[in-house]
Amino acid sequence: MQRLDPIMDPIVWTLGPLVKLMMSALKSHGCEVDIRRHISCECCSSEVTGGYDPHLNQVVICQNRIWNKGIIRGILSHEFLHMFDYCRAKFDF
Repeated sequence: MQRLDPIMDPIVWTLGPLVKLMMSALKSHGCEVDIRRHISCECCSSEVTGGYDPHLNQVVICQNRIWNKGIIRGILSHEFLHMFDYCRAKFDF
């Protein structure tokens, strides 16, 4: 498992407005995102590009399924929404 490093990975610095909005919403509900702790890069099957693990409270980005920043932004936006649901309502998937 490889962790994203905000110093080494320039994509982290260009997350996009929707991802930043989701991170802000999480923080305002007491669930601040630490990129080094809450985002993991892993190799995945061809059926998925990412996911959210509520047990680890972690977003997974499938590094072998990424072609551009837009895909990463889409994955983070989508998975942060799951993280937000879990944070706010303890929603059980």
